[in-house]
Amino acid sequence: MALSLKTRFRIRRWGGRLLLLYLAICAAAIVISLNGLYPAASHRLAYALRDPAMDLTQPFTSCAAAHAAGFYNIPSGSKAYVEGQDRDGDGLACEPYSGGGPGTFVGAGRASSGG
Repeated sequence: MALSLKTRFRIRRWGGRLLLLYLAICAAAIVISLNGLYPAASHRLAYALRDPAMDLTQPFTSCAAAHAAGFYNIPSGSKAYVEGQDRDGDGLACEPYSGGGPGTFVGAGRASSGG
């Protein structure tokens, strides 16, 4: 007995969803077990992903000085944040100029080199 096209489509759709759910559960189990085996790894990962602008203790005199030091998008929670250096009032000071800057990709904190 052949299945209708509609039934085969439903099986394929739900099969894909179940596979994604299975992969997500497996990934979570791996992360949880690795965290139990290597608890120091989570602290190292958190340290590696932190925003270096949060470690600054004083503001830069200008955004040009911040850019020269490699800092872009300084968040408002940082001690280096100066409201006057936040051009658009979005909570990020010393954003890159429209032309980019030394790095074309700028995330929170340091800009990555273009090459």
